[in-house]
Amino acid sequence: MRKLLVFTVIAALLMGALVGCRSAGTPATSTEKNKPVTNDPYKLYLESNLLEDYSTQRLEHDVIRENHITVSSDIPDKTVTLFGQTITLSYKETWQSNRRTRNLLFYDVRDNQTGALYWAGFDSASGALRIYYNSQAGNDRSYQSEVNEHASEAEFLAYAKKLVSQYASVEGCAVEIETRFYEYKEQYGYYGQTGVTVDGYVNNAENIPDFYAVYTFTFYKTIDGIRLWDTNTIEINNTGEVCQAEFYLQDDVYEDYFDIDIDIEQAERLVHSACNGEIVRTRLVATTDGALWLHFMVFWGIEGAGSCNTYAIPIVGGI
Repeated sequence: MRKLLVFTVIAALLMGALVGCRSAGTPATSTEKNKPVTNDPYKLYLESNLLEDYSTQRLEHDVIRENHITVSSDIPDKTVTLFGQTITLSYKETWQSNRRTRNLLFYDVRDNQTGALYWAGFDSASGALRIYYNSQAGNDRSYQSEVNEHASEAEFLAYAKKLVSQYASVEGCAVEIETRFYEYKEQYGYYGQTGVTVDGYVNNAENIPDFYAVYTFTFYKTIDGIRLWDTNTIEINNTGEVCQAEFYLQDDVYEDYFDIDIDIEQAERLVHSACNGEIVRTRLVATTDGALWLHFMVFWGIEGAGSCNTYAIPIVGGI
């Protein structure tokens, strides 16, 4: 009986060891429905730097910013009403991005009366507006909207949400506000940037009669506390006119990833092992191959004489 018991214990230990060895060499599987499997351990890739002298494997392409531009001959003009402006746009080119925002069809037109240049990008599949730009926004200081140079931060934020909601969702988003200051250039006859930008909402209209500023509202989401690269952003001047907008945040692109866990400490250790610099930005981005990437911008050197490296780690899928 004792020999049988000893044999049973040894067999159980051996079986446990075999199971442990097998699980160590087998990719992890998700036990939760639709929850993607994350890569473990992480692997770091160098996306771009100046010296290219690090041992990190170099990516063959830019994960986020690379676009392939093509031109089609059979896409007609497009008449649309955007932010209260009805304009007829002419097709210019198609952008095919590594990011999962599908192809973008770009159009532009110049208003012969005002000289304003409008350009816009639309999702080639859904037709949804993704990018908008008005070069002359702010030149008409008598522009009337729901807000004006005396409106409060809360009023401007509510106005920004209303405008963005016409084209994209802001539900469940956090928001950042940035103020960019301008001054009137008499020799040119328009308002030019001062080069000063501050975080938050600033309104000096009470003290400066010709005060002019542009407010940037960035609506964003996070996964496991890390910001997504894709955001919904709108720039509005202090008379309420829309200068430009970008609507890239799409929940359907990221919906499978919102519940995953990310080992940010492991990721940051890999970055610091490749470059002894300061991580100045961390973002998550989904790409066209169905992968989710953790993207780092790292500053190295001294202020005014340094540079930035960018690194990418595939969290789900990828390389």
